[in-house]
Amino acid sequence: MFGVGTTNSYYANGHLDHRISILHERLSAGHEVEIDVFSQQSDVTYATYSSSWKVNTKVNLAFTLSYQERPPIGGPGWHWPSGSTIC
Repeated sequence: MFGVGTTNSYYANGHLDHRISILHERLSAGHEVEIDVFSQQSDVTYATYSSSWKVNTKVNLAFTLSYQERPPIGGPGWHWPSGSTIC
């Protein structure tokens, strides 16, 4: 996706799956543009690893590890106005 709002950016994602009977692993990564509730755009790059193990017919153990890289709130050089607080 190019020319979204005022930012020239792109969207891409992909994943790798690995499954051996009772074990399933997935590694995914991508880059996208997000818009927050204040209509601020930000480019987000992410990576996620997940693994699940079917212990028996009633128990499944799962683990997920995620990483996201995004600019600070409001973009580079942006600061909260003086006297403002974040709750």
